[in-house]
Amino acid sequence: MKRQEASLVAALGLVISSLKKADHAQLATVLQALGRRHEGYGVTPEQYWMVGNVLMQTFSEFFGNRWTAELNDAWVEAYQAVVGLMQPIAEPSGA
Repeated sequence: MKRQEASLVAALGLVISSLKKADHAQLATVLQALGRRHEGYGVTPEQYWMVGNVLMQTFSEFFGNRWTAELNDAWVEAYQAVVGLMQPIAEPSGA
């Protein structure tokens, strides 16, 4: 579980740092490759959304009253974009 936690934190860091750059092609390539690996592990679209829900809940608990509706919406949108690149056929059921 610690390895998965570190991987998720690293992936979030990559997404955040890539947003500051004009060229997002590298990020898309990395996320598409990550999505192929996850597909090989048997990860289902529903599992992406379960992780997204837990991630938003974790942010909410960690940041407390600093976690605004605007921040939540921005992170949900970002997570949906990431999943869209990792799993283009995934249909969001709400993150």
